[in-house]
Amino acid sequence: MSVVADESVLDRYSKELTDFCTINEFTVKEKQLQLPAFKHLFVGRLIRHKIYASKIKVQKEKLRSELAHAAAKASPVGLDFSKVEKAMESNEKIVDLNNQIYYNTLIIEYLEKVEKVLSSITYDIKNIVEIMKLETT
Repeated sequence: MSVVADESVLDRYSKELTDFCTINEFTVKEKQLQLPAFKHLFVGRLIRHKIYASKIKVQKEKLRSELAHAAAKASPVGLDFSKVEKAMESNEKIVDLNNQIYYNTLIIEYLEKVEKVLSSITYDIKNIVEIMKLETT
């Protein structure tokens, strides 16, 4: 599975969660049995996105440094390396990596919240079962 982050990934994750969390008296047992696997799926996605975010950040810093060194060497006048490095932020590849970091950070934040929702859903299922018991007595 690719972990490249953009709006479509967030939309897909949100739809999957919405579909899973739609519980009624006919699907409660099925959802309860599927819950551990669903939690595992989303925790795995969270970890993959964190790994990907780390790789993107390393890639960005490496690219920034390479571009800054190349610009400093090509310049006939002595340029301050830190200023050149900051100027590299407008480079197309750096901008693309910044966008990937941004979307990935949003997805990580979303997945952390999903993890909390999935952890508390067991209480919701328990409450549904209690309501079903009360309705049958």
